[in-house]
Amino acid sequence: MMIIRDKKKFWLPILAAVLVGLGLVLYAFFSGGSSASHADTVIATRWEKTHSANFRIAAAFLPKDLLKKDIRWAALQIDLFSGGKTYWRSPGEAGVPPSFDWSKSKNLKEAKILWPAPHRFKEADSTAIGYKGMVMLPIRVTAKNPALPVELQLGLFIGICTEICIPVQQKLAFTLPVKHIQSLNLEGVVKTVPAMLDSQNAASYLKSLKIIKGDKKPYLQVGVQFPKGSSEHDLLLEAPEEFYIPLPRLMRSEPGKAGSPETSFYAIDLSDVEKLETLRGKPLRLTLISDKGSFDIKASVK
Repeated sequence: MMIIRDKKKFWLPILAAVLVGLGLVLYAFFSGGSSASHADTVIATRWEKTHSANFRIAAAFLPKDLLKKDIRWAALQIDLFSGGKTYWRSPGEAGVPPSFDWSKSKNLKEAKILWPAPHRFKEADSTAIGYKGMVMLPIRVTAKNPALPVELQLGLFIGICTEICIPVQQKLAFTLPVKHIQSLNLEGVVKTVPAMLDSQNAASYLKSLKIIKGDKKPYLQVGVQFPKGSSEHDLLLEAPEEFYIPLPRLMRSEPGKAGSPETSFYAIDLSDVEKLETLRGKPLRLTLISDKGSFDIKASVK
């Protein structure tokens, strides 16, 4: 039988081991270590449950921004129930455009939502644009004071559709510390976000943009070239709010010359634009989507 003469000496090694273990856990949380086990652990708010989806904000990181003190990353995760869908920043012919209210946040200079390339969905007699399944929207957070945490307070208004469409309002709160938390690596999902092209690079993809008055009804004709060897093509167009612009429709494709990609021509019905000339010079945003890269192009009709 073991006799413990000094209880204090017996407990000291155990206490030391506990403190060391606790220290390692705290270090892994706050230091932004790059171990695989740590990267696989998502630090986030609890899931907020609704009738058609679950929502949460998670701490995230982008490897190229780890040394930037004023830039931090988070992600809005939307777990849509079976058969559910939600909408892109421009919902298409039907749907609810999402809105994000960050006004109650603290030490927040900017919270920028990044939108992965969406898909078209048929809804009765109309077509919507959006996402299904597990949706992850990266949030690029800029702090006012890089030396302080950023307290995110999000008021979310978003449409969720199953058999019927119901707007959802949700409040989410999450604090990003000063040091980067390597919780959720956004590198993969950010690659699916259409890259904004400058005018020089845009010329390689946007070949024509003009109003065709036609015999029956006027339309905007857009000629584009997608990346060589790509498939799953789509073109989306956004215009100022005063214009109702339906979704582009593929008219035809013409083979390329000297090994260049084919040119796809899309038509956008302008029947609901009262004065066609008012569209000239207005800022338009075109999104080219393919399985080998997606791009955003800012342009206007001359």
